[in-house]
Amino acid sequence: MHAWARRSAPWFGAAALAFLTLGFVDGLLLRPASEWHADANRILLLHLPTVWISLATYAAVVVLSVCVIGYRNRLAALLSSA
Repeated sequence: MHAWARRSAPWFGAAALAFLTLGFVDGLLLRPASEWHADANRILLLHLPTVWISLATYAAVVVLSVCVIGYRNRLAALLSSA
């Protein structure tokens, strides 16, 4: 399991960087500004998904921490510390 994670981590990191770059370019440069909100609409296109991803990450760490405390799961400890 850990060997697969070591081999695949650079590929997932590169894919994440590519998707982040694509999202920033699309959200800030390619999307048209709103008629009433001007550039604030573009900022919201980037801000709101980022908020949801950070909340989901926080919730995942909470669930993994409960697994570590309640069930002494070593894999959950490894994932929550990552």
